[in-house]
Amino acid sequence: MSFFLDMHQRCGVGHERMRVSPKDRANSEPRSVATRNEVEGDAQSDKMKDTQERKRKNAEMRKAEKKNSKTKNDVFNPDQDDNFFYIAGYTSGGAPFGVTWEEYERDIKEEQLMKQTINYNNKIFKPLTNTQNGETSEETTFHYKQEGSLLTATYSGGKIKCGHLIGIVDTFGNIDMRYHQINSNNELMTGICKSIPEVLPNGKLRLHETWQWTSGDHSKGTSIIEEV
Repeated sequence: MSFFLDMHQRCGVGHERMRVSPKDRANSEPRSVATRNEVEGDAQSDKMKDTQERKRKNAEMRKAEKKNSKTKNDVFNPDQDDNFFYIAGYTSGGAPFGVTWEEYERDIKEEQLMKQTINYNNKIFKPLTNTQNGETSEETTFHYKQEGSLLTATYSGGKIKCGHLIGIVDTFGNIDMRYHQINSNNELMTGICKSIPEVLPNGKLRLHETWQWTSGDHSKGTSIIEEV
């Protein structure tokens, strides 16, 4: 009997030791709350980091867009101002001179117009001017043909009995050509020529030509022909 009583007492003592005292419970609760707060704090911190990262990426994108979108003040800065696209220099009085914005924008429009519309097919040209060592004159007539970038032409009149040219037209209407002709002295003459187009106010074309003989004295010259 004393044996069982002794065992019961021992078990009772052990059971009391396993119970959590109010003091221990009070000590454990703050740790649980603290742990929960730490988790919530970490989540909030991650959210803030994500927000900051998005802001950083958006700022970089805006910066890149601003860099890629060129305004007129970005082109030749600082050699420009509100009046001049390009300041070539200054007068003795300190006044700037150069290419104005109006001239620049006009040139851009002319380039775009030439790039889109210039085609020489079936156009007829006559010379306006020529240097003395040239053979074409106001009596000479050119008949142009164009297929893609390939240009051909026949011409005659004045000192020219018969002439042909062949050339390549670039996207701006400039022509790089070679020509040969038989003149009134029955001489076969050859040469090279580069032509730069000008669109006149009436829509007609004027060609500014720089040429050189590849036969005879190999002299150089300039001429202007205009569409009729």
